[in-house]
Amino acid sequence: MEMESHNPYEDFQQSMLNMIIHDHLFSAPQLFQLLNCFLSLNSPAHHHLILSAFFHLSIHLSLPRHSFSK
Repeated sequence: MEMESHNPYEDFQQSMLNMIIHDHLFSAPQLFQLLNCFLSLNSPAHHHLILSAFFHLSIHLSLPRHSFSK
């Protein structure tokens, strides 16, 4: 489903955070599955925003650095 957004970065970040909290997604495999879902469901034109939102959330949530080495 396509939607217009005045700030897609914030919308992606808020949506990811909501899903992480609601579904208790805290392991690296779960988070990467969430990231892949966002990437596959959205236009490649938005991938840089999705990746940036994911990166900033991972820092904000203090996810272990080694979780992202694979």
